Amino acid sequence: MSIPALVNRIVLILFIFGMALFFLIFYGLYREGLVGEKNLANCQEVEIGMSAEKVIDIMGDPEKIHEMKIYSGSKRRKALRYQYIGIAGASIRVDIHFDPKTNQVIRIDCDDSYFESQN
Repeated sequence: MSIPALVNRIVLILFIFGMALFFLIFYGLYREGLVGEKNLANCQEVEIGMSAEKVIDIMGDPEKIHEMKIYSGSKRRKALRYQYIGIAGASIRVDIHFDPKTNQVIRIDCDDSYFESQN
């Protein structure tokens, strides 16, 4: 095989590999965007005081669960944060916070705004 033919073959293989990689990345971003939009829509159905079981029925399993402290007015309290995929490329996030003692929703972050219990 001559050197120009070998170079052409390598260029073709690299081109095919690059296109496959491009489509995999594009599909991943597209899929994440769909999941984020679904999570954002489902989050609108979550209410303060709802149980973790009910939230999982609506939202599905969270991507991550963090134990943290949140501020509520001038008080600081412990919470469990269920984190869901938000809309890709946007600052919009989907987080549901639970009281670790009662396992009930105390704060909902569905978009740039949030709702929290007054307790």
